[in-house]
Amino acid sequence: MAGKSDNAVNKKGSGGLGYPYVKLLLSLVIAMAIILVVFIAGYFFQNYKVSSISSELQMYQQSLEQLQLSASLAGQNSTVACAILKSDLSQVAGQVQTLSNQVQEADLTGSQQYDNLVAEFMYERIDYWLLGQRIADQCRGNMTTVLFFYNPINCNACVLEGNELSFLGQNYTDLVVSAVDGSFNMPLISILNNMYNLSPAKYPAIIINSKYVVEGFQNTTQIKDDLCAYTNISGFCK
Repeated sequence: MAGKSDNAVNKKGSGGLGYPYVKLLLSLVIAMAIILVVFIAGYFFQNYKVSSISSELQMYQQSLEQLQLSASLAGQNSTVACAILKSDLSQVAGQVQTLSNQVQEADLTGSQQYDNLVAEFMYERIDYWLLGQRIADQCRGNMTTVLFFYNPINCNACVLEGNELSFLGQNYTDLVVSAVDGSFNMPLISILNNMYNLSPAKYPAIIINSKYVVEGFQNTTQIKDDLCAYTNISGFCK
């Protein structure tokens, strides 16, 4: 009897851990493998999105550079040249909107690469606004520029007004709209805040034709009234 009992113990021991323990260990290994695969996939997907945004940003920068060169060659108040410049600026506006959507949808906050791209995009947005103002001054027409300051944190009014301005900018070629996160830690944005006596607490705010400041939320009707008080946009102002 003692021999049989020893054999039973040996058979149980020869299998190492019992089946429930083996099953638990196998489940843990599979779970860790899944987590690792998800992490690796997320890493490559994040890099892909950053790379895609970076590529679009480079194309946008090239378009701005070409437009700046065209503005330099156009001279003062050439009707044909101004029509071309406005058309090209409108195309660049489309690139700005596409790039802006990609940056917002990427949701890669915390990534150093992403933060660098956002900083570069903010700079290019300001450059786009300055170029629009240069063309408006150069062509002396009814073209109007708007620089929109917003705060991305706890500012629902900023979102609403941003959507209103985006809609108007897409539907009126003589209206150049650019938006910047006024709370972004960037010397150029700090300079603009100081120039126009603004701060995130005063957002949303718009600068019309680089001169006139309007603080606080404005709906579509109010925005039109504000713009038309200082300018006369074709097909926009009565």
